Formats: sequence, C-alpha cells, structure tokens
Amino acid sequence: MDTLRVRTVAALSWSALAYVGKQGLGFGVAILLARLLTPRDFGLVGMAMVFVGITQTIGDLGLGPALIQRPNPEIRHLNAAFWMSVSTGLFATTIMIAAAPLISRFYRQPSLTPLLLVLAINAFVTSTGCVSSALLQKHLSFRRIAGIEIASTLITGAIVVTMAATGCGVWSLVAQIVISNLLNVVLTLRAAAWRPTMHVELTAARELLRFSLPLLGFHVMNYGVRNADNLIIGRSLGSAALGLYGRAYNLMALPVSQVSAIISTVMLPALSSIQQDIDRVRQAYLRAISIIGLAGFPVMIGLLAIARPFILVFFGDQWVETIPVLQVLCVIGVAQVIGTTVGWIYVSQARTDLMLKWGVASGFVYITAFIIGVRWGIVGVASAYVLSGYVLLLYPGWAIPARLINLSFGAMVRAVAAPFGCACAMGAVAWGVGQLLPDALPLWGILFAQIAAGAVSYTLLIASLQLRAFAELKQLVRERLRERI
Repeated sequence: MDTLRVRTVAALSWSALAYVGKQGLGFGVAILLARLLTPRDFGLVGMAMVFVGITQTIGDLGLGPALIQRPNPEIRHLNAAFWMSVSTGLFATTIMIAAAPLISRFYRQPSLTPLLLVLAINAFVTSTGCVSSALLQKHLSFRRIAGIEIASTLITGAIVVTMAATGCGVWSLVAQIVISNLLNVVLTLRAAAWRPTMHVELTAARELLRFSLPLLGFHVMNYGVRNADNLIIGRSLGSAALGLYGRAYNLMALPVSQVSAIISTVMLPALSSIQQDIDRVRQAYLRAISIIGLAGFPVMIGLLAIARPFILVFFGDQWVETIPVLQVLCVIGVAQVIGTTVGWIYVSQARTDLMLKWGVASGFVYITAFIIGVRWGIVGVASAYVLSGYVLLLYPGWAIPARLINLSFGAMVRAVAAPFGCACAMGAVAWGVGQLLPDALPLWGILFAQIAAGAVSYTLLIASLQLRAFAELKQLVRERLRERI
C-alpha cells in the first residue's frame, strides 16, 4: 500500500544513499584539490561565491519550495514558476557580469574579474532546473535524485582533479562549480520529464509569489548572514585567510547541511502534505530531529575531538591554521545540526512571512558579531559566531517557530537530549585516546584509533541505553527492507 509512511521511508533511504555517495566522492575530491591547490586559490573562489551565490538564490525566487508546499500545483503553476525563475536567473546573471569589475575593486583583487564573469552563468543555469527539481522532491522521487547527485559528483570530480593536477590552479575550482551545476540541471530536466509551454497565467504567478516572496526574502537575508563572515574576512584579512576559514567552515557545515539534508529534503514535502494536522506534524518533527541528532551530533562532536590529526592527515601542513577555527566552529555546529530544521515548520505551515522577520533580526545580530570578531582574526570571527548563536539566538530561534505547531522548547530539548549526551561521552573518549597515545605514533594511526574508539563507544552507548531515536531508526530500516522484499 502506497502510504505516506512507506513512501517517506523509501525516500529517506534513497536520500541517505545520495548523501553517502555524494559526500564520499566529494570528500575525496576535496582532499585532492586541497593538496594540489593553495589556500589563496580557495579564498579567491570564496570571495567570488559570496556574490555569485546570492544571484543563484535570487534566481530561484523561492518558487521550488512554493510548488512543494502547495497541495496540488496545476500545470499553470508549473509554467508560471518556470518562466519567472528563468527570467530572474537571466537578469541575475546579467547583473553579475556588469558588477564583476566593481566586486574585484571592493576586494582589491583584479584577478577576480574573469572568475566572476564565468561563474555568473550559474544563476541562469540553476534557474532552468527549479521546477523539475521541485517535482522530483514533491513526488518523493529520491531514487532518481540519488543517481543524479552521485553521477554529477563523480563526473565533475574526475574533470576538476585532472585540471588541478595539470596546473589549472584556481580555474579548477571555478570549473567544479559550473560543471556540477550544469550536470545537475541537465540530469534533473531529463528525470522529471516535464516541459514548459509558452503560456503564462498571471493569476497562477500571483498565487505562487504570495508564498515565495517572503521565503525568498528570508533566503536572501540568510545567505547574506551566512556569507557575511566570508565578506568581512576577505575584505579585511585577504584571500589566504579566507581560504583557511572557508576550509574550516565547509568541514563544519558538512554534518550540518548534509546529515540534516538526508531527512530535510524528504520531510518538507511530507510535512506539507499533512500541514492541517498539527498534532501529526508535531510528532513527525520530534521524531525527525531525534534521528538527526542521533546521526549529526557524534559527527560534529567527534570532528571537534579529532580536528588536529584529521586536518594534518587529510589536507596537509599548509592547512594547520585551520585547526583552531574548525574546533571553535564545531561548537556552533552542534546547535545547527538541529537548528536548520526549524525551516520545515515555517514552510510547511506557510508562515514564510514570520520566517523572514526572524531572518532579519538574527542577521543583524550575527553581522554585528562578525564585525567585532574580525579584530582577532579568523578565530575571532568563529568565536563571535558561537557566542551570538548560543547567547542571543538559541532560545528564540527554536521557540518562535515551535509555537506554530504547539510545541514547547522543553519538548524539543528532551527529544535530542539523549543523543547529545551520548555524543558528548563519545567525544570525550575519542579525545582521551588521542591524549594517551604516544607522540611517536604516526598521525594517521592516532586518527584511526580515535575514530575507532569513538565509533565503538557511541554504538555501545546508544544500544545499551536503548534510545528511542535508535529504535525508530532501526524500525525505519526494517520497514525499508520489508518493502524491498
């Protein structure tokens, strides 16, 4: 029987497969590029992407989530979404091309101009896949999405590593971004098997924009906040410092964005389909964050414990200054593993207006903190991120959206408390092993011992304590296996 639960379990399994495959391949490519290129190369692309990324965000217009959230979008909605997205993407690409010399002067980096001119095409390219991607997600077609993401990562990785090895330098990173986006769009258009017509109905456009524009406003604000640290570091400290900070931030963001994304891409359409049943939404949300915590907390806390050997073994001595930054960022990453999920509540309940207001308020706090923190270098910026996130924003960031589904802050804390406690114990074990082992051992041996000790201790803890999240995860796996049989 094709129930929502069965389809969601199947979608989760394919989303997890996409995550493991994409991140495994992507991490291997990142290691090779980090050894072939310099922090300055990564910093230059980081400077460019602060502005290029905002054009990609604008190009979508928030229409993808609008289609997913809408119970039964009609053909007229799909056509309107496609042509609005493509038009906006083309406009954003044009603006970026015109602004490229100005951005280069802002950073005092003339070599940025040609990079920006090539990267500008991303806004138009990604906008053409907006509707097709939304359709695959809405129909929980995550088997196809998994294949697209793995194929795109594999092909792109082979090309860019070859480029870096043959002396292409920073252009290898530019090619990685452009080729990856292009492949994703082409494969998504093919998989969705939907084609637009030239007919655009203004009524359908207005219906979508009522939902999407506040969401777009939040995404723009959120993107600006998430990249304000890059902008401030790039302007004040230079491309090498930004490359080091960006390496630490991207490593921290992997479990935040990707572990959560395994469930996030599935939960938004699932919660939207039951949006009127508040009790059911609340229970589904609590189950989801407990499972995310079970998977995400140990990765984040474990990364904090093994940061030094991890960086030196995989990325090399030229990235040693990344270590303290990564350790500080992992502290805020623990909260963000779960904190990113509050967007499900805003979007599924069609309260993107409230989401935008919170984005503006929290953005002001973060940006102010970054401006103060940059006086103490990249570690100062990371520390400012942690202090503002925990001291000023943690409670309201959870409590405000929770009211939409009658969920208390205490209930959310209880849902993730046990996985968090087990992850902290695991982190202490991994760190302790690193302290006890003699320095004469090779770093890779110390790293392996820490990871093994952490994995064993965490598995034993969650199994012996019979955590509810662990039991539900096993139940999801069993259901998926029964369905396959």
